Formats: sequence, C-alpha cells, structure tokens
Amino acid sequence: MRWMRLAGIIGIIFLVLSVGFSIYGIISTLTASPEAIMQGVSQQEEIGISLIILFISIAVLAFASFLLFYWGFFKMGWHIHNFLLKITSLVMIGIPFIILMIIGIVWVQQAMSGVMTSLTSWPAYFMIFIFLLFLINVFLFYIGLIKAGKEIRFARLAGILGIIAFIISFLSFCVLIYLFLNPMVLISLLFSFADVMKEYLWIFILTEVFLTVLGWAILLFISLSLFDASKKFENI
Repeated sequence: MRWMRLAGIIGIIFLVLSVGFSIYGIISTLTASPEAIMQGVSQQEEIGISLIILFISIAVLAFASFLLFYWGFFKMGWHIHNFLLKITSLVMIGIPFIILMIIGIVWVQQAMSGVMTSLTSWPAYFMIFIFLLFLINVFLFYIGLIKAGKEIRFARLAGILGIIAFIISFLSFCVLIYLFLNPMVLISLLFSFADVMKEYLWIFILTEVFLTVLGWAILLFISLSLFDASKKFENI
C-alpha cells in the first residue's frame, strides 16, 4: 500500500475543499441578504435527522482522512529514519482517540451519576494537558519536517512556513488569553469597541487572510513532500 501517496492525495483534497469553502463563504456573505440567511437557518432546522446523519458521515470521513494523512508522515519518517517525524505523527494520530476516550468516560460518569462534570474536575485539567501536548507536538512536527528536508523535497519549506504560522498563531492566542485574564482591559475594549474596530479592523483582516493563505501553502508543500517521498521509497 502506498500510504504516503494516499496521504498526499488526502492533503490535496483538504486544500481544495478549504479553498473552495472559503471562496464560497466569502461570496455567500457578500451576496446574501439577511432574509436569505434567516431562511437558510430555518430550512436547516427543518432538515433535522437528515442533517445530523450527514454531519456524522462527514465527521467520520474527515476523522479517517486525518488519521491516514498523518500515517503517511509516519511512513515518511520511517523510511528516512527521522525519529522526531515518526513520534510526532503518532502523537497526532493518538490525540483524537484520547479525546474520544475522555468524552466517553465523562458521558458514562454523567449517565451513571446524573451529575454534570465540573469544569474543575480531572477531565478539564486533562484536556488542558492534551491541548498543551498538541501545541508542543505541532511545533516539533514542523521541526521534524525541516530535518526531513535533507532528503525530501518541499519538506523543509513546509516546516519553515509551519513554524512561522505556529509562532503567529501562538502570539495571537496569548493576546486573547491576556485580554480574558484582565477584565479591566477587556471592559475598556468593549466600551470603545467601535473605535477599536475602526482603527484596527484592517489588521485583524490582514492577519486572518495571511494565516489562511499561509495554511494553504503549508498544506500544499507538505502534500508535495509526501508525493516526493512516495516517489522515492514506494516505487521500489
């Protein structure tokens, strides 16, 4: 089985869908009237069970594709003896199962006790730990890609772009955390929301557009790196 080629195809599909949905969302937002938006919401509410089944099917397909995508990077790391790429790929595969396990345990506890799980209980702390593990793992994954660039084309570029995107996203996240942990700053921003948006809206828009395009570039180059690895090691 050519796992890396399959992962590359999945990456390209993710890229095409992401670009397509973004363009569709922009066009729909610019052309749709408020009445049409409300009508669309009411129609979705009427769909009910069919919509739920569709969402579940898409979620299962996306979950399986996600696992196969990172399995391709594990195979890449295996062939080029890149321990960091192998272990971070396995962690990316394992994290969704850990989250599902925690959700299942919490659901069983609530079903048996009839009491909602507190936000200060162990699942909440464990989810914070998983989130921090995910952040560290993503950073190390991109480092592994940079190291893989010695043998795999496009891997180094994808890793460098990934590090840039990670740093910008992390700094933006830290700013949001700072605002929520400082109520006075948040309140002052809310009272002057119109003025803040008038002055800094273009910064938010440019940052969002830059990160989106950067994400597309990363997805493109890591997919191309999978194709290159497949051509070198899976055609033998």
